[in-house]
Amino acid sequence: MHYKKQFEKELKEFLLQLGHNIRNHRKRLNLTQEELHIKTGICQKTISLIENGHMNVTIKQLARIASVFNVTLIELLKKYR
Repeated sequence: MHYKKQFEKELKEFLLQLGHNIRNHRKRLNLTQEELHIKTGICQKTISLIENGHMNVTIKQLARIASVFNVTLIELLKKYR
């Protein structure tokens, strides 16, 4: 059970960091969540959930977002301190 708790903790941290990265890139481009929705086809509510670390994101969704931001998938996944 210890491994499951550790995995859940790391997943939560990862999703929060990923959401933070996406939000920062979106704001850097002065895009609203609605504008990102229009450019990616990902609904605004889903974008909100992703940015707040409350939803798993698919590789396909990440690729669409990265394309709009003109960054690599690796750049979106980086952990900044």
